[in-house]
Amino acid sequence: MISLKTADDFLSDVKKMRMSYSYIPVLIFAFFSECDQNGIAELDAIVQYFKRYYAERRNEGEPVEKSDSIFCDADVSLGDIKKNILFNPLGRSFLVNYISYYAIDNTVRMQPDVWEALSIRQVKQVLAFCNRSLFNYFQKLKDGYKHEKG
Repeated sequence: MISLKTADDFLSDVKKMRMSYSYIPVLIFAFFSECDQNGIAELDAIVQYFKRYYAERRNEGEPVEKSDSIFCDADVSLGDIKKNILFNPLGRSFLVNYISYYAIDNTVRMQPDVWEALSIRQVKQVLAFCNRSLFNYFQKLKDGYKHEKG
């Protein structure tokens, strides 16, 4: 029996996410930034969002990601970013229950039942949690860099 996920499940799963890289919350930010009123986003727009996000971190002198991440390479190709997004986080995280890639039109879509049930308050909670998660993640990276250098 297939159980349909709900908006509350999505919020709960976001709050329980485990991060080995920053990709999940960045994808969530990208999705909500780029999607239309039907919960559909162009994958190319999400790829561009990722490219800008990590370039801005680099330009601000902030840690970009772990040293083995493709985003540490300022010249990473859009094709490599796309492959990375499709593999992880879209292919391997809890997000597979909520957001899917449609190759036929190169879009990323939230499960319609979840999209329709999400309230503005819940979206704000998700984004606030992702913001805190990214802050904490990059703070740990910074602290690790300090220990390695010092």
